Amino acid sequence: DEGPLFIAAAVASHPTLEHVGLEDNGIGHQGAEVLGLALLLRRAAALSPLTCLSLARNSLTEDGLTRMLARMTGGDEEPRLVLQVLDVSGNAGIVSGTISLAVEMKAAGVGRVLI
Repeated sequence: DEGPLFIAAAVASHPTLEHVGLEDNGIGHQGAEVLGLALLLRRAAALSPLTCLSLARNSLTEDGLTRMLARMTGGDEEPRLVLQVLDVSGNAGIVSGTISLAVEMKAAGVGRVLI
């Protein structure tokens, strides 16, 4: 989970950042939570949304994904979009069809999640 620590500052503050690819890095729930907080800071700074954050083929679980989305929630009634696509495909701990994230995604400012 060290990879997200190094990239979180850029995610939170780089105004022209569009795509972050962190595939195949062993990222688990702690790293996902750090990235969730970075995205919350990005929204608070009114920076443009990322087009894609790929966490494909890591060590995420459904609980870790839910925690990440919770960290991204800023309490806004109508949250501003901060991430167009969150790719969590290929994570063995996330099984397509077993989770419903519509409410969490809207509150976190995520357009869609690829599972």
